Parts: sequence; structure tokens; C-alpha cells
Amino acid sequence: MYFDEYGNRENHTIVFLHGAAATDTFCNQYCFQNKYHLVVPHLYGSGKEVNEIYDPEKTIKAVAEIIKNLGKDKVTLVGHSLGGELAVAMVSQYEAFFDKAVFLSAWVCASDKSIKMYTKMAKFTCKMLKFGWLIRLQGKYWHYTKRQADFMAEYAKKITPQQYAAWFENRIFLDNLTNYKNVKIPMLAICGTKEVKEMKKSLSELGKRNPYCQTLLLDKANHDFPLRQANKLNPILLNFIDS
Repeated sequence: MYFDEYGNRENHTIVFLHGAAATDTFCNQYCFQNKYHLVVPHLYGSGKEVNEIYDPEKTIKAVAEIIKNLGKDKVTLVGHSLGGELAVAMVSQYEAFFDKAVFLSAWVCASDKSIKMYTKMAKFTCKMLKFGWLIRLQGKYWHYTKRQADFMAEYAKKITPQQYAAWFENRIFLDNLTNYKNVKIPMLAICGTKEVKEMKKSLSELGKRNPYCQTLLLDKANHDFPLRQANKLNPILLNFIDS
């Protein structure tokens, strides 16, 4: 699996797991490279791994291999949306790899109704990815650099309806992560107050099922808050990681 790297490898490492189709989800957190070493895997179906169909277990194993090869004692894990779900699964399977973990908008309590709805919409939504101007406009809205927006426009047009649907069909469910309740590293789960009910339920359940997981609702925040509200999020992340 390909990954981007920022900062000095001698520093403590933060592994960022991006959202579906957005490899630079954490572009507004790349400034952390002044203090930390950052690793950003390109999750299957996006970026330089755009030709791969997303499969959670295959993705988890590939990310785990990246972390092993870093040769670090422990790293900090941060994931958003699809990456947030993967992060919950990863700490449940590979707790020894991590000192701390942050789950941003991890939709781990999805209903069958919602899954079917988003899967059905996928073939129509996917068509929008072919319009480079629209993708670049989205990138600008998210505070991407021109290079980041151009890169997203380049790989987005290659995403097929099958690949797009896989992000919704191939789910990670908290109910299936039986070891999650036993994880004892510090964890922080955050979602926005303007997100859907199932996202808020997922946040609540992450806190209820493990006493080591703090939960936080970010006021007036939508799903893309890592990109749109970094001024609120970054101090929270740094305080948690530094503590």
C-alpha cells in the first residue's frame, strides 16, 4: 500500500487514515509535521490505490504492515469517516501497535436501511466524480492546495460505481469487534452536532462500550469538520496527543 510521509522520522509517528475518496482529508493537520512524523496511507479505492476494491480486512492488514515496517515501538492512530471505522477495528486487533487513537465520525453502528440507501445512490453519486472542475471546487472548499485538488480530480475520475459502492457495502460493525471492550489505550471519539443520528449513535456506543474512550460532540460541525473546522479540531487533537 502506498503512503505519503511528512516530517522527521525521528519524531513520534501519527498515522492518519483518510475518508473515502479523499486522501488529503487531513491536509489541515499536516502542520503537525513540525512536531510529529506523519504517515498517510492511500486506502484502497482512493489516491494511488484507486484501482483496488475496498475491503476492510485487506486494508487493515496493509496498514498494519506499513506500521510494522516503520520500526517504531508505538504510533498514534487517527482516522476520519471510513478511516475512523478502520481505526476502531485496528485498535481492536492490533492494540500493541498504538499508544493512543482518535476516531472522527466513525460510522460503526450503521443500519441496513442506511447501507442500502447509500449503496443505491452510489451509481449516481459516482458520476459526479468524473467532472474535474467540480472535484477541484470541492477541494477548494476543503482548503486543499492546487496540487492536492488536481490529484483528487485525477484519481476520482477512475473510481467505478462498484468501487464507490464498496465503501458502503463492506462495513465495519462495532458489534463484530468483540475485543474493542478490552482495549486499554487512551481513545477519543468525536463527531459533529450536525451529523446524522447513526453517527451520533456510533459515537455514544464507542464511549459506552469502553471506559478508555472519551467522546465529544463538536458544536455546529458537519461530517467534514477535519477539513472545514480545523481551527476547532486541531487544539483538541494536539492536547490529546501531547498529554
